[in-house]
Amino acid sequence: MNGYSYLHRSDIFHEAGLPPGVLNFLPGTGSEVGDLPVDHPRTRMIAFTGSKKVGLRIAKRSAKIQPGQIWIKRPIAEMDGKNSIVVDETADLDLAARESRRGKGKQPSLQICLFDSLDDVGRR
Repeated sequence: MNGYSYLHRSDIFHEAGLPPGVLNFLPGTGSEVGDLPVDHPRTRMIAFTGSKKVGLRIAKRSAKIQPGQIWIKRPIAEMDGKNSIVVDETADLDLAARESRRGKGKQPSLQICLFDSLDDVGRR
């Protein structure tokens, strides 16, 4: 996904009634905007998907208690993770099997979701 996709996704959450400040879209490189929310004393949780190097930096910085901070920050980092593959009744099963084995680099996808129909997703 590119930045515009994430911006659109954040707009959808706000249009659905998510209160201001709960979900924030911060475009820019990590070096430009990344440390501010990690270091801020009012940040409680940090969810990150990306490289191991940056994830470890976030873990280290979030462990440092900032002046005025009253709680322990909770970083969640998916570092160098693999995308999931969703397979429904319309899928090319041979292609899905090949792609799930390929994954990122030389490691396979860790999650493969199989459904008779995507209509079943909401019921599970």
